[in-house]
Amino acid sequence: MRRLQQALLIGAVLCAGSAMAQVPPSPHANPQVVPPGSDKPEAQEAPARTDQKKLVTLIAQGGMAEVAAGQLAQSRARLPSVRRFADQMVFDHTKGNADLAAAAAQANIVIPSALAAEHQAKVMAMGNVADADFDQAYIQQQVKDHRSMIELHRQLQDTSTPALADYARSSLPKLEEHLRLAQGVERDLKDKKRE
Repeated sequence: MRRLQQALLIGAVLCAGSAMAQVPPSPHANPQVVPPGSDKPEAQEAPARTDQKKLVTLIAQGGMAEVAAGQLAQSRARLPSVRRFADQMVFDHTKGNADLAAAAAQANIVIPSALAAEHQAKVMAMGNVADADFDQAYIQQQVKDHRSMIELHRQLQDTSTPALADYARSSLPKLEEHLRLAQGVERDLKDKKRE
């Protein structure tokens, strides 16, 4: 049973990475369209709203995956530096998830309360990660996931909904700190491997 729970949590990490790899284009990449035969641009209100909801969903899924992965790493990581990093991910992303939920509620967006089925399926595939390989696999995934989460938050900070834009702006420094920490732990792991 414990192995199944660990497999589910690891899969959540991989799924978050794949979900975050599907980062939608910034809603402001092409904010205005000039209809044929007209010289006046029209605002794209509906597509921006759709992109905003998709961004919120991707961020929520990523945040939940960070917590799940961190909980798994708390029990499986061998090195203290990896466990400390996991502790911080669980704490910070739990708070971040609550902050996102509050901001999304102000925009009338309901965030998912559980990982998507596709994420859960990938968890099962990760159930066979060897303990000896876990620290490296976890940290590599954290570097990748935090790069994706930073991009998603940068896009969300440009949204027209003030609560969501404020959430994204206030979250970015913490995510950038997480990326720097993960990269530092990754370097330490590589150095230990060479020894």
